[in-house]
Amino acid sequence: MATKTTTTTKKTAAPSTARKTTRTKVEAPMVVKPKAEQSAPAKPIAAKPIATPQVTPDAIATRAYEIYAARGYTHGQHEQDWLQAERELRRR
Repeated sequence: MATKTTTTTKKTAAPSTARKTTRTKVEAPMVVKPKAEQSAPAKPIAAKPIATPQVTPDAIATRAYEIYAARGYTHGQHEQDWLQAERELRRR
């Protein structure tokens, strides 16, 4: 703890009766953090990617079948049905 001593002289009406006073000023101790507690420089925070739900092949197949049924069960467009089902499910 650091201390600082100052001496002042107070004068009264008569010059021969000067009186000395001493004051001690106590300063707050300087706090030094250990290196482990010191904060690291700020790092930029990267934007987190938006979590997209996982589209499973079973979910795609189910939706493709629904598209096939809505089209009247006509054959020959199973690839288009699958791709359309994938697009729809990935947009969600």
